[in-house]
Amino acid sequence: MARLLFTARDFGSLTESNHQSTLHKFVTTNSIWFMRQNHGNNFQIITNKDGSPGVNRTDQEVDALITAEPGISLAVMVADCLPVLIDGSSVVAAVHVGRRGLMNEITLKVLQQMQQMNAQINSISVGPHICGNCYPLDEATAKSVWLRYPSSNINSGKPANNSSNCADLFAGLQDQVHSFSKKLQLQRFGGCTFEKLQYFSHRASGDLGRQAGVISL
Repeated sequence: MARLLFTARDFGSLTESNHQSTLHKFVTTNSIWFMRQNHGNNFQIITNKDGSPGVNRTDQEVDALITAEPGISLAVMVADCLPVLIDGSSVVAAVHVGRRGLMNEITLKVLQQMQQMNAQINSISVGPHICGNCYPLDEATAKSVWLRYPSSNINSGKPANNSSNCADLFAGLQDQVHSFSKKLQLQRFGGCTFEKLQYFSHRASGDLGRQAGVISL
């Protein structure tokens, strides 16, 4: 069974190398990997032959990490986006999902890759992120998300010109995961990053800090 955790503001920002080192010591794996995240749909498979003991960062821009080897921790940094940790028994993954990540189906792509690696998906855990009520978009962008993922439309039943035009990315991600398997249900941990001061939030206060989700075998 995988080990996983989510940090909050009081742990310190995981953009800073000293906090990354502290996190590595806390998880006690041989190495911990961080990503050069860019809201894309690329992933990287990490093995013990990659990098070095301690803290590592991908050379390429990716928004998901996958490993089938013990001794490796995978980290995803967020302020309002969804930190997604997937336990696939013999394979684990960390995925960064914002609006663009939802639309370009990075999580679905990772699930398909894990399936090719003979993973048996036990759980998909989502850490603290911005809730739908706190995530307004411009009307055109909101409608594009709603069209692809109807459950993300928290304004259903209200006038089409509702000024909030909010999108629930968690609900949208559940729609996406159900396209892979109807049996899989997302598990939510923590609260809304916009509403709760214990989390970094770019939208709430322009925070440059990031909390993290971490998973390992």
